[in-house]
Amino acid sequence: MAAQWFEKAQRQAAAKKAANAGKPKKGIKGFFKSIGRFFREIRSEWKKIVWPSRKDIVKSTIMVLATSAITGLFIWVVDSVLSLMVVTFLGGV
Repeated sequence: MAAQWFEKAQRQAAAKKAANAGKPKKGIKGFFKSIGRFFREIRSEWKKIVWPSRKDIVKSTIMVLATSAITGLFIWVVDSVLSLMVVTFLGGV
């Protein structure tokens, strides 16, 4: 009975070892390998970035400023009209 249990344990250990043979080893070496791979992938992705031209940046900046100014003007007009209505209807309370 003990011999059968021992053989079964050996088979399980061998199967586990064979299953883990293709996996990268853990530990300090595996840790530094994964850090190196991480930075290589960053460098690879960094090369794929397409930066906008100066013309595109200026165009986008002008659009943002114009939209902000128009929105601010709209809010100011609506606030002024509503304030005038409140003063008129409430009699300056």
